[in-house]
Amino acid sequence: MHRTHLPLRLWIITAFLVMSNKCSVSAVTLMRSLGVTYKTAWYVLHRIRKAMKCRCIYRPHCHSCTDILPHFAVDCPRAVPGKI
Repeated sequence: MHRTHLPLRLWIITAFLVMSNKCSVSAVTLMRSLGVTYKTAWYVLHRIRKAMKCRCIYRPHCHSCTDILPHFAVDCPRAVPGKI
């Protein structure tokens, strides 16, 4: 979001759509939902996904946020539901 000309509202709506869906959101879906070009939707989606990568100092072994959030543990085979 640093030095972007896109409105903050677009970033917040995109983050909400990405985090509220169980399956991944495509750039085409975002393009239609937000009323922006495909290039803009792809850019925002990839920046949000990059920001969601886990960089926690307390659990350096985790590779994604699915390790921390067990109810979204679809992508990570190491995550045990119910245990954080």
